[in-house]
Amino acid sequence: MRISILLRGTLIFSLNILIHLSCSEEPPSSSGEDPSNTDFTLATTVNIGAQGGSISTEEFSLTVPAGSFSQSNEIKLYSKEDTTLFGEDAATKMFKLEGLPSDFTTTIRVALKYNRPLTDESYIAVSEDIADQFTGESSTV
Repeated sequence: MRISILLRGTLIFSLNILIHLSCSEEPPSSSGEDPSNTDFTLATTVNIGAQGGSISTEEFSLTVPAGSFSQSNEIKLYSKEDTTLFGEDAATKMFKLEGLPSDFTTTIRVALKYNRPLTDESYIAVSEDIADQFTGESSTV
């Protein structure tokens, strides 16, 4: 029992140090904007509800099966040509979705049309914009 209390105290102390070290002393950048998250163009908007549906362009498609969403959601699809993140290795445009609920219940399908041959080392990069509930600052992970 004494080992358990000692272990718990060590864990709490370690987590406290880790949290302290991970907090930045410097204020966030003045713009607060990720440069790769600008200049997107709205490609299309669709309402998708419990009946399912899809949103697509010539180069991107998102398919939502029936029952995935509990209510109607306005989904917006944006795109942009960008080589700043992946340079000449980029095989598609960059796409951004807005309006996806966080509680969908089934697998949704994404399809991309690539514009050059893929290799054995081709990847899809996915990120999410999140907001800090305390500061209101947003970041992309």
